[in-house]
Amino acid sequence: MQAIKIRAHVGSDGVLNLAVPIGMYNQDVETVIVVQSVMPAGGAINANGYPIDFWEQIDIIQADDLIERPENNRFYQELKQ
Repeated sequence: MQAIKIRAHVGSDGVLNLAVPIGMYNQDVETVIVVQSVMPAGGAINANGYPIDFWEQIDIIQADDLIERPENNRFYQELKQ
């Protein structure tokens, strides 16, 4: 069994056309198709491919919220020498 993940576009006719090379020939296969929208229906995207309100929907890390990592003493000491 193979799991193949692809990204495709549904045309204005509502039909998804797939041509997926799988490396098998002259065989019957059972196929399961799971369709998941990658953005809200009718959602506009910007020039970078993100939904228009993408950055407003996520939490931005503030400079005061940075996570401090303790030094790895042995490694840090070796680098100092």
